[in-house]
Amino acid sequence: MRNAQAHKALALRRPATRSRIRPGTSGRPPELCHHRSVHVSIAQWMVLAATVVAASTVQGVVGFGSNLLAVPVVALIVPSALPGAMVIPGVPMAVAMALAERDHVDWRGSRYLVLGRLPGTLVGVGVVAAVSSETLAVLIGVVVLLGVALSVVASHLHPGVTPRTATATGVVTGVTGTAAAIDGPPLALLYQHDPPPVFRATLATQFAFGAAITLTALVLARHLHVWQLLLGLSLMPSFFAGLGLSLAIRPRLARHNLRPVVLTIAALTGVAAIARAVA
Repeated sequence: MRNAQAHKALALRRPATRSRIRPGTSGRPPELCHHRSVHVSIAQWMVLAATVVAASTVQGVVGFGSNLLAVPVVALIVPSALPGAMVIPGVPMAVAMALAERDHVDWRGSRYLVLGRLPGTLVGVGVVAAVSSETLAVLIGVVVLLGVALSVVASHLHPGVTPRTATATGVVTGVTGTAAAIDGPPLALLYQHDPPPVFRATLATQFAFGAAITLTALVLARHLHVWQLLLGLSLMPSFFAGLGLSLAIRPRLARHNLRPVVLTIAALTGVAAIARAVA
């Protein structure tokens, strides 16, 4: 009798063991794509860290571009880390940049940007919840390419920072910043003709506010996970290294236009992210 009960209990436990789906297997249910931990090798992490150093150096000099350059690389190596892992590490850098040039922040425009960002963030969370990691990688590549195209085609435009344009820009950054961890291009378009200190300080302030809003929304929606948090925290020193480098080389590059280089690299990595996801 005891043997029969033991065999019955074992039979009941076996299906649960068989139903476990290992990360990376084709049988993984779509709804679990954002809820699994992944292994990032030392070599992959070093590539990510080096990319973040280079990208944050560019941001420290130009005022934006860190995630525009870094996120497509992350999408190539570990797409399921997005967006959460790349929202976290840039927060201290954004705060540091905003504090360093706080006297130049456009607070009037910032209020309307935050106002628009709130509903945009809700849309972005919906996108993250609805699509798989592979689809999200394609979406990120498309966002990068659209951002590059917008920066090139609309470089002669000056919409002006008004309540209407700032609110609309806030909505767009809420969507792209939450779904793809990229919110620089719309802000850069809005402030592209402002003096460099105003440009850098206002964008840094928005990156800090936006990251706080995005992280809160992702946590509430249960789309920010421990392994993403740990990966993001591990990349934080790389952002500070890039910021330090930017402070050292900014005076030497003040007269050089780095915009074409940033946009070219971003476009190439965006295309690569799409190609990897659809391959």
